[in-house]
Order: sequence, then structure tokens, then C-alpha cells
Amino acid sequence: MGPEDEAELREALRLARRELKLARGRQEVAEEAIQRVRRQRAALRRQVRSSTDALARLLSERYWAEQPSGLAARLRPGGDGAGAERARVAAVEASGLFDGGWYLRHRPDAVRDLVSPALHYVRITDNSADPGPDFDTQAYLEDHPEARGSDLPALLHHLGHDPGARG
Repeated sequence: MGPEDEAELREALRLARRELKLARGRQEVAEEAIQRVRRQRAALRRQVRSSTDALARLLSERYWAEQPSGLAARLRPGGDGAGAERARVAAVEASGLFDGGWYLRHRPDAVRDLVSPALHYVRITDNSADPGPDFDTQAYLEDHPEARGSDLPALLHHLGHDPGARG
């Protein structure tokens, strides 16, 4: 290898190092942009979670505020069915397995209906919805096939009773 070849190789190496340095700079800028986007996405997820949790609370509060109580509830026409539904909604909300905010995030139809998430869940008769992240409806139905024929949502079947049944 002659001096000209060596000089040519040194120049090629210098250019390759320069190109590599530029590529690393672009990579660093891109990685910073990706991190920024990830932070923004995480912040948006927190906002969505906070908003849907607040919406779930408000819709539940509105539902309960609209419900008659005491003698008015007993004298209301069709009160038996409405009372049963109220009892089911109360049991779902009290179960610890129902998460209203989570439910709204996973059921856009519930958001559109603007009803209490627990009421929406109680009214779904096809057992297509999970009530929260800690209860898998389909797994429950596989383990308890008798629940498929029930008119109760899987969560209420799991709780072992129908709070809306008269007895």
C-alpha cells in the first residue's frame, strides 16, 4: 500500500467518522423527541384516567340523586323493577370489582349514553363487558357456565346473589 492509498483511506475514515458523528447527533435528537412524546402520552393517559374517573363519579352521583328514596320509592309505579335495578347498581358499585372510570375507558357506548357506568353494566344482558380490570367476564363464564343462562351480569352472579330479587 502506497502513501496515496494510505492518504485516501485516512480521508475516507475521517469522512466516515464525521458521518457517524452526524448520525449519532440525529439519533440523539430523535431519541429526545421520542422521550418527549412518551412523556406527553403518559400525561394524556393520566388526564384521560382522571377525567373518566371524575365522569364516572359524577354520573353515579347524578343517578343516585335522581332516585326516589323511602316511601316515594315504594309508591312509585313500576317500583319493583326500578327498585331491583337500583339494588343491582348498588351491589355492583359496592363490589370492589367494579371500576367506573375503567369501565368508561373501555366502553365508549357507556360514555355516549351518559348514564351511571354501574347502571350501564347492569343493563347489559349479553355479558360482553368486564366491570373492571380485576374481573374477567369471559373467564368467569368459562368457569361458571350456569351464569350464561342467568339474567344477571356475571359480576352479580359471582357475588352469589341477586340483590334485586324479592324474597
